[in-house]
Amino acid sequence: MERRTFLKGAVIAGATPAAAWAPPRPHGLTTLFSDDEHAIELPNDAWEAVGDLADSEAMRAAPSVRIQVGRRIIGKDEAGNDVSQPIYAHGQEEIEEYERTTHGVKMLFAKGEDAKARADAWFTRSVSEKMGRLNAVKAEAQRIENACGYTAATEKEKDASARVRDIEAATMSRPSAVLAISTASPNASSRKIRLSLE
Repeated sequence: MERRTFLKGAVIAGATPAAAWAPPRPHGLTTLFSDDEHAIELPNDAWEAVGDLADSEAMRAAPSVRIQVGRRIIGKDEAGNDVSQPIYAHGQEEIEEYERTTHGVKMLFAKGEDAKARADAWFTRSVSEKMGRLNAVKAEAQRIENACGYTAATEKEKDASARVRDIEAATMSRPSAVLAISTASPNASSRKIRLSLE
């Protein structure tokens, strides 16, 4: 069920004479419903613009925000050679997780505090270098998004969605917008759920 339909009210399984809608009365909710009818179209239009830009030639040329940090052996070919696939990292946490494997091996064979310190320094240096590469990719992707209008379009969509949420919050915060469950009697077998706009 659409949000607008719910807000306007829906009667579900009413089966007793005692369960009835309250008579409609004039109030500001009508204006809010009208605002919601119009505002709900804004994010739809904005998302269409975002989608069009996402499929544009410029965006297709943007790099994936990731870097290769290694390779994983997944089997062997008919000649007995190793077959591998790249391992990608999309953020610092993934980079550190990958580098901890090598760091752990270095620490295992480290003899003395100096060797351990060198292993720790290697870990810090390696993570920093890979983060530098990843940040460069992010910057290039962001540059392309800004240049083709994708960044502005996504911001417009966020603003439109926020407008709809504000209208719906204002509607539901009205004391007259009450979701009530009424039961005809203790032995009643059916119930009615209604949105009473009184």
